[in-house]
Amino acid sequence: MKPFIPVVLIATSALASCATTPAKPTPQSYAAAQTMLEGSPGIRKLVQNKCATDMATLQQKQVMSLLANVPQDRVARVVCERLIKAMASGRLTYSDFTQTLDRHPTVTAVKVVQGR
Repeated sequence: MKPFIPVVLIATSALASCATTPAKPTPQSYAAAQTMLEGSPGIRKLVQNKCATDMATLQQKQVMSLLANVPQDRVARVVCERLIKAMASGRLTYSDFTQTLDRHPTVTAVKVVQGR
């Protein structure tokens, strides 16, 4: 079980890299971001592209590829699409998001990354 802990920490940092700002959002700003993502395909695409660009390290891509079950060359785009879609739909809650930023991913966050 111990080798799993570093994998989770690396995966969490990759998830956190998809945040549009490095600081933890307030519940109100997260709700506003959810509303923007839900209502604007253009904003959703912009945020997905930024997320995919920011997931830059090879180590992050390798771990996320394993976790998400997608080829490494597509992992940034696929994982970011899954995360942004889950945020927009309300499936990825403020609590899920902030716990992931704090390096304590929730079951829901992991399932979202895996496409389940």
